[in-house]
Amino acid sequence: INLEYLSAERYVERSHGLASPQLAGPGRALTKWFFYPGFGPATGGLLHEPELERERTAFVPEPWLASIGVPPLAGARRVSLFCYEPPALVQLLSQFAAPPGRTRLLVTHGRASLAVRAALTALDEARPGWNDSQALAITLLPLLPQPEFDHLLWACDFNFVRGEDSLVRAPLLSSLGDFKN
Repeated sequence: INLEYLSAERYVERSHGLASPQLAGPGRALTKWFFYPGFGPATGGLLHEPELERERTAFVPEPWLASIGVPPLAGARRVSLFCYEPPALVQLLSQFAAPPGRTRLLVTHGRASLAVRAALTALDEARPGWNDSQALAITLLPLLPQPEFDHLLWACDFNFVRGEDSLVRAPLLSSLGDFKN
């Protein structure tokens, strides 16, 4: 099997399941097959544990958020941020800080936290008072093991994620219907 990357590109449905004859090396004369995870019915679908959807349905975010030290913020949308160093992070934070509405930004440990700290420094230097309305509340999270990262994704209204696994495990998973395997 040639396991390929997750993609929503059209070529994935054309390429999933195609033969890949081995012409040289130790596998000479054998045939491998392309496996493309994907979002359409002609792909390999999105793989996950059989109990994942049941766990997500039963999940209650507020107690879990409290257990990791996230204070409630009435009426705020919850947004998770798992990223590298996005060039538009300063603009994103500024947009979240602009009323109407409030945002609780839950920032994952590591590069995302470092990027947010740098963006906050830049904003504080360039535009003191940029968040005077306190429409944006930021919580820097500890390192989370995978099951807890799943809970973070489920607890949020919107998730900024990097990587295929995070995308699949985000709430998008529950809206894929027949495309889940």
